Amino acid sequence: MSNKSDTLHGGREITVQLISGETKAILVRQLRVSEYRKAFPLIGDEIRLVAFASGLTEAELDEIVPEHYELLQAALWEVNAKGFFAYAARTRRVNEDALVGLPPELLKSLSDKIASTLPTPSPALPPR
Repeated sequence: MSNKSDTLHGGREITVQLISGETKAILVRQLRVSEYRKAFPLIGDEIRLVAFASGLTEAELDEIVPEHYELLQAALWEVNAKGFFAYAARTRRVNEDALVGLPPELLKSLSDKIASTLPTPSPALPPR
């Protein structure tokens, strides 16, 4: 749950364990309003969104043990619940409302066009 210190410090620091056994402190940021438009397209790609809010690359995230990745993901939702994720929910509702009543063939065409612009999923990582 978000608290006043999250806002005061611009996010929440989470200590994670790396696969190597080391630990590392990572700040999961409370996104600034100016970042909302850039972060919104990442809603469908949780890993990229966690990386964006944490200032990490996907390769750096891959070095974190899975249980501790989950701590980062939970912190992302908690520190951004009343900000970015509220904005994202409103934006989705507005976008969905704008589509109501459009002819089915236009919806299909729009859906195909959107699908062609989505990022391709990250390839599976090779086994270690």
